[in-house]
Amino acid sequence: MSTGRVAAAHDRLIEAVEELRAATAGASDTEQITVLIACEAARRRLDHLSVDVLASAERRDVFTSRGYKTSSAALADLLG
Repeated sequence: MSTGRVAAAHDRLIEAVEELRAATAGASDTEQITVLIACEAARRRLDHLSVDVLASAERRDVFTSRGYKTSSAALADLLG
């Protein structure tokens, strides 16, 4: 996946979150619960993706090739 594809996917993700946020305005109780369920499902998928990407980066020595001694140090520096 190229950087352009990653940026485009990120933009679509942000748009989807904002659509969910807008959908809560005036939403019924049931719709609000549905949004909460959707948010939890999305969070779990994002967590799974993060773990997969981190594992791949570790296998490929992405962080050590950039001078980091540990993945934890790299993540702390890169993600703040």
